[in-house]
Amino acid sequence: MLTNFDWPEPRPPLWRLVSCVDWVAGVSQLFGSRFDAVLLYHSIGGVTGTDYRWDLPVDHFRTQIKKLNKRFEIVDLATLFDRPEPEKKRVAVTFDDAFRNVYENAIPVLQELDLPATVFISPSYVGDKHTDRLRKRHNMESSASEIVMTTSQIQDLAANDRFTLGNHTLTHPNLVTLNDEDALREEIEMGKKTIENQYEVTVNQFSYPYGALDDAASSIVADTHNLAVTSRPDLIGVDRDRYCIPRLDACQPAPVLAFETTDISAHLRRLIRRVAFS
Repeated sequence: MLTNFDWPEPRPPLWRLVSCVDWVAGVSQLFGSRFDAVLLYHSIGGVTGTDYRWDLPVDHFRTQIKKLNKRFEIVDLATLFDRPEPEKKRVAVTFDDAFRNVYENAIPVLQELDLPATVFISPSYVGDKHTDRLRKRHNMESSASEIVMTTSQIQDLAANDRFTLGNHTLTHPNLVTLNDEDALREEIEMGKKTIENQYEVTVNQFSYPYGALDDAASSIVADTHNLAVTSRPDLIGVDRDRYCIPRLDACQPAPVLAFETTDISAHLRRLIRRVAFS
């Protein structure tokens, strides 16, 4: 499970070893489960015509979800803030970019287990519109195709109460590079309005493209959405900032991801950071 795939950001050997031990023994469960976790997925099962870096094989996704569902409670993202004091650790599943393979490969796994998820969409690219710009945004080869969900696939998700559509901006730019407030509002507000109008849903959740945000972007997001996620790797702390929600990179082996959702791993990461920057 740890060696048959070229992971984009592999963890150090000792971290992987500890993860494998905990996968079998569940030692981390003895150290409490206070902090909730949000998982960040992109592509599941491969993009046609290219090797996409942030792609996770379907069997790994299934193994991750089944293990996490057994250990913790998998809930909708909004539930983490609507019910801030849970009886056990909760995990929310999110997908950025609305990859078509998510609909084909990941959604069936979640439906089989009756689990919720949020899919963040940049509506300009639905159905592979503006493919040259889309490939550039995701560093894909020109041969990449069938990248983003179709309109009918997204409509199918919108009709299912287990799945939530979120806003990932209109065209997926790095918001920090947009110095003009009008341009920021166009990306954030028009992304939301386009999804709402096309799929007849209310969009209250936002994902910052590339995880990039500043005060100007977050202020507009806070005016128009109920919560927003980043790509900062951490668990949700006691401050529970609903407009700067951290997420764990889920493009990892199942034992590593399962360990990184635990409280003890979060304490270890923070200790390592303090030592590294002291």
